[in-house]
Amino acid sequence: MTRPIIILGAARSGTTLLARIMGSSREVFLITEIAPHLKPRDCPEDRSGLSDSDLWRRHFTFGAWHADKPRPVCERPLFDPCKLEGMRDRYLDLAGTKRLVIKNPLGLARVDMLKTMFPDALFIFSLRAPWPTIQAATLKGNSSYIVPTEFVNSLPDNLILRAAGTWAESIDVLRRERDANWIVVRHEELVARPYAMTVELYNRAGLSDVQVAQAARLPEVRVRDYSFIKYQLMAHPYRAEIASLLEERARAFGYDANLSALPGSGLRHAAETWIAQWRQAKKPIASCNRGMPPSSKTIKDVATIFTGATESPA
Repeated sequence: MTRPIIILGAARSGTTLLARIMGSSREVFLITEIAPHLKPRDCPEDRSGLSDSDLWRRHFTFGAWHADKPRPVCERPLFDPCKLEGMRDRYLDLAGTKRLVIKNPLGLARVDMLKTMFPDALFIFSLRAPWPTIQAATLKGNSSYIVPTEFVNSLPDNLILRAAGTWAESIDVLRRERDANWIVVRHEELVARPYAMTVELYNRAGLSDVQVAQAARLPEVRVRDYSFIKYQLMAHPYRAEIASLLEERARAFGYDANLSALPGSGLRHAAETWIAQWRQAKKPIASCNRGMPPSSKTIKDVATIFTGATESPA
């Protein structure tokens, strides 16, 4: 059996991009946690027709389940050697003669179980700076990108705090579990040098480089604006706790946890949100009541009134 490849990292840290790059090889069988109906859009290289998360939830016993959704409260199942062996066989049956590649950020809750199933597995860890990861995980306002481990569940039920906890725990898992079988890929470097990084990944994984050029076209350089997360942090009740989760861990891997250093303005986001709501509310009113657009000073004043705070460095 050729050693499997397991892709880990905090949700929204670039794990799907890594899965698509590795899944571009014709030598592999890729399975991800993405729902089957979303795979053609989000990860077309995953042709398994199955969700890795569903496989785990159907096969293992979990301590408790949510009453309103088919998900366990904690994504770590009960440790059962017989079920681990059965899951290993299921994976290998699915992969057939191809190299198995598993991508699922929820695997952060059960790395020891994955190692028990596949002692010689190659782990590829996607490492991304904290604030880009946290903003991407919270932008839609739902908890889909939170990895509910025992540690994360112990935090107060606040989306941004738990997203920060997910990033922090991913770093702790990396520090604790990393050995000679682990490869760390910085998302920022992968996007900046896609071809060189993809060639290196394929070489280290022992894959043919026939599809490298195609895979290297997947990373995209995007201009990011952090106004949304800056606005959310302006008067956040757990600001100090979030900072304590990020600062030392970010520094240890060469990242800056200072949100104010990133582009974007929380005040501007607040003003734009208020103005959009104001315009929506004014639509039914006759056009004769339309006024001139607010000045920049008015926008700042409105933002201060709307948020109840002035922007300060994060």
